[in-house]
Amino acid sequence: MKVSRRDNILRVTRPVCFLASRYQLCAEHYTIIVSVVPNPSGSRSSEQAPGSIGRTHSLLATDIDGTLVLEGSRQPGLEELKAVLAARSGSFLFAVATGRDIHQIRQIIDDYGIPYPDVVVSDVGTQIRYGLTAERDTSWTAHLNSRWSPRHVMALLCNVRGLRLQEPERQGHFKISFYVQPGFDRQALDAAIAECRGEINVVLTQNTYLDLLPARASKGHAIRYLRQKWSIPRERTLVCGDSGNDIDMLNCGQAVVVGNYSPELEPLRGRPGVFFTSYAAAAGILDGIEHFHFPKTGEVTS
Repeated sequence: MKVSRRDNILRVTRPVCFLASRYQLCAEHYTIIVSVVPNPSGSRSSEQAPGSIGRTHSLLATDIDGTLVLEGSRQPGLEELKAVLAARSGSFLFAVATGRDIHQIRQIIDDYGIPYPDVVVSDVGTQIRYGLTAERDTSWTAHLNSRWSPRHVMALLCNVRGLRLQEPERQGHFKISFYVQPGFDRQALDAAIAECRGEINVVLTQNTYLDLLPARASKGHAIRYLRQKWSIPRERTLVCGDSGNDIDMLNCGQAVVVGNYSPELEPLRGRPGVFFTSYAAAAGILDGIEHFHFPKTGEVTS
């Protein structure tokens, strides 16, 4: 199926900036913990792949906000991408990976008429579901539960200034979320959690949102877990993102950075397997599909 571009697709250029080196350690960190992921073959039947999962060896995983869809009415390339997703018929798995919860994800999918994903990675990688169901992958949950105590983490933060808890519906057992406010001191945060730094994953997005997760949790860790579970090679994994909380996911396969990206991603430019498209949002995903010759309709893998 040939993908065409519409006249309203955006081209975007961005200035160069720099990123804290902590984000560049994600891939090496996962190499250490991947060996303790529970054996997927022991998962309960509720965790098994529906439909096409298990019959393909390719995966398309994308962030939602700013990558799959934009704020406002203008959605460059979305109709064309929806057609590709609707026609995939087992040629690849479609996953969304986002900081949103399952209810918000379902609302966005329905509002924009996006074909249902095969896999949903929600709450910044702390939950995995197969389809838009309430059933979580319990093996992934058990994997995250080791050495994680949200009460203890909250107690460590009591003297850190410039953080305001997000609303209760944005919290989870494996996700403590804050708004970053004036006066926030990253060094003070690092000092406060130093005693258990190896057990906490700090995700700062656009210097506005802060998520504290188990060290084993992130979008990238979740995608690696899925790749391992179904033996999906890195070169047949296409990952798409636009902001800082996508960085470790963009190290999980052939990476597409959409044209409307946050400056936090600029240090990825020039890395092997990372493609910076000039097209925004869904149009950028389409451009990445073409750039990497990613499987589309009729290209079912053996």
